[in-house]
Amino acid sequence: MAALRPTHTKSIDALVVSTTPAALWAPGAGLITRLMGGDLTSQGANTVYILNGSATPGTIATYIVGAAGHVPFALGNGARGTAAGTALFMKAAADGTINGSLFGRLESF
Repeated sequence: MAALRPTHTKSIDALVVSTTPAALWAPGAGLITRLMGGDLTSQGANTVYILNGSATPGTIATYIVGAAGHVPFALGNGARGTAAGTALFMKAAADGTINGSLFGRLESF
């Protein structure tokens, strides 16, 4: 497969996270999100999980973000959602606030 290029960027502005998944990126009807990378920052040290869906989520990625640090990450051609319209969610090991951005693609199912 040829290298895919991201077509969309999603800003994360003061997303409050906890052990309960919070909506991160909803692709819209008939579309699937392909997460290709991003850059996360946290006000305090935390472990964050990016999930495919919230009911029975599959973990796409897990990152440990240091206090006042940032974690850039790239997933190559990306991690594709499993069903059309399924949003990406984020949860964390502890309560906190996450900022940053994600990039990827929205694709037809």
